[in-house]
Amino acid sequence: MTAIGFMAETMARDQFEAQLPKIITNILGMYKKEKKLLAITQGLGLVLDVAVQDKNRVLEPLLLIVLQTLYQLVCVGPDQDPANFKNYTELLRCFEILCKTFLSSSRSKKTNHASLLCRQDFFGQRCVVPARAL
Repeated sequence: MTAIGFMAETMARDQFEAQLPKIITNILGMYKKEKKLLAITQGLGLVLDVAVQDKNRVLEPLLLIVLQTLYQLVCVGPDQDPANFKNYTELLRCFEILCKTFLSSSRSKKTNHASLLCRQDFFGQRCVVPARAL
């Protein structure tokens, strides 16, 4: 799955944007089929990185489904398995990629978006996704 992320970096921009809904849908579908999620999350992170380059908003129509899927995974939290912990950090990196582009621009435009708050403390994780006007 990480290969898809690297392939996205080499695609022409217009071709990538045309294929992005199909790529994202297939990657998110893999979360239901596979048990080892690290490669899927790494691939998704690379695709998200390419999608938001230069503050591009091409990902905006898919933003809700991506956030919903990532939210479900990140609120489970990591266990003692190192691969699961690495997957958890990659999930948080995906949120960081999305928030850098979409959260800052939504605040400046005063539009309605789900803002994401994830707070991690020593004893566990608490995640809240309030759907309110910013």
